[in-house]
Amino acid sequence: MPATSPPDVRPWKRRELLAAVAGSAVAGAVPVSTARAQFRTLTPEQFGAKGDGTTNDTAAFLALSKAVNALGAGTIALRRTTYLVGSQQRMPAGSGYAYAPSPILFFEKLKGPLTIQGNGATLRCAPGLRYGAFDPVTGEPMQPRMPYINETARATPYEYMIYAGGCAGPIRISDLELDGNVAKLRLGGSYGDTGRQIAAAGIFLRDNRGSQVVERVRSHHHGLDGLMIDSPDAPLAPGLERRVEDVHCDYNARQGCSFIGGRDWLFRKSSFNNTGQVAFASAPAAGFDIEAETKPIRNLRFEDCEFSNTFGCGMVADTGDGRHVDFVRCRFIVT
Repeated sequence: MPATSPPDVRPWKRRELLAAVAGSAVAGAVPVSTARAQFRTLTPEQFGAKGDGTTNDTAAFLALSKAVNALGAGTIALRRTTYLVGSQQRMPAGSGYAYAPSPILFFEKLKGPLTIQGNGATLRCAPGLRYGAFDPVTGEPMQPRMPYINETARATPYEYMIYAGGCAGPIRISDLELDGNVAKLRLGGSYGDTGRQIAAAGIFLRDNRGSQVVERVRSHHHGLDGLMIDSPDAPLAPGLERRVEDVHCDYNARQGCSFIGGRDWLFRKSSFNNTGQVAFASAPAAGFDIEAETKPIRNLRFEDCEFSNTFGCGMVADTGDGRHVDFVRCRFIVT
């Protein structure tokens, strides 16, 4: 995994972090320290993460997320190490999950820039967690007749390792590996219309209005998708970009990437391979799915990308209002 040099990290004082969180909760708005946050760097270690590949660091990442959300912006710097993430809590009947996950890196309605500098880090899902349909009383795997939609039977170790939704500022995610570790999960029964249609994706970018760049990321072995994008149905303003470059979505169960709405994205030097070639496959098991679920899809461009060895189609676009998609020097390989 390519990496950049770690930035010069200035430590936060504990009272600054607590004041930022409290200020946002009380005022209901971004505190004055937002401007300063753009020039500060936060690390998960400041919130208790070990990064030793064995200690579960989910709580530290969630605390880090809350601080960034309170500040309304932020730069996050990871180390070239493995962070173990993913956790779940058994829920009482009628709670929406049999085993509910905790958010990991979760950002919503940020006003300023969000930068995640991976620096060669790996986020790996903890082994032994449940994914699929489980009896909410006994905790044992179910084998329901399909289609099966009973939210109280769902279990997942995480919904998204990284989620950014409704943000106004630019977003940049780079130099990172996201490992869903699906082979080491405790697999439950099928859910949804076919396969296991339960959230467990690497990255979900949803309705963000600023520039969005994902580069030098490998997102693989997730129970659902490597990458999900639901973008505004608005032309790209001058000076902004929406770009996925040198991103490799590999061995995911449902999709390498699900693009479910929006326009004006460039995908360059990326691959969407081996979807469904894991312990199970969920339809459509494609490399890339262009499916206009939330809004029309327009003007996607793929340059030097590869779609290979997928259980389903390399690229599928058979549902919804999607048009004007260009493929330049791309490879589709059937094996």
